[in-house]
Amino acid sequence: MALSLLSLTGIPPLAGFWAKAYVVVAAVQAGGWLTVLAVVAMLNAAAAAFYYLRVVVYMYMREPEGQPVVSSPGTLFRVGLAATGIVTLVFGLFPAFVTLASNAASALTS
Repeated sequence: MALSLLSLTGIPPLAGFWAKAYVVVAAVQAGGWLTVLAVVAMLNAAAAAFYYLRVVVYMYMREPEGQPVVSSPGTLFRVGLAATGIVTLVFGLFPAFVTLASNAASALTS
């Protein structure tokens, strides 16, 4: 969950960073009122980072209240979680894969 929240925050080298970067760069390059929208998007990202990182702090840096509940997720859950974590890291470290995946998807639809 922490990896997903950090990606949503836009922390490099995760996929969420490149998603925000591409959108903001495109808005600034378009110019006009979209530049103002890019600034608003960055201010919104900074405000969202406060809330996302607060959850991470409560998960890992605070003492639990009461007795912790022990759960054991199934194998399929662990495999799915590992796969999404790896994809988030790969797309963050190698953003060219995103354009390759986009080209492959457009080739399938045409």
